[in-house]
Amino acid sequence: MESVFALSKEKGVKVSAPMNPRGEVDGTGKPNFAKFKAEYAQKKQPSFSAIQFHPGYFGDEHFKEYAKILDFLLADGWTFVLPSEYVDAQVPVK
Repeated sequence: MESVFALSKEKGVKVSAPMNPRGEVDGTGKPNFAKFKAEYAQKKQPSFSAIQFHPGYFGDEHFKEYAKILDFLLADGWTFVLPSEYVDAQVPVK
């Protein structure tokens, strides 16, 4: 499993979050909805997952694939927050 680290500037802490399934299965800037959906179906889903995308590398077709992935996850009940918002919700203020 890959991981991503989110940093909260206010609290100065790092939290490791699973990044599974991957959104850009064909490489950086190349989301593929069909492959994402297949990987999603094969793996037990955690209650939290980070999904990383690189929209600066997207062409029009890539934005369409990205939108399909997000629509799919929303329909499956997922909620989206920024990494710093997740960290802030997990770590009490000192």
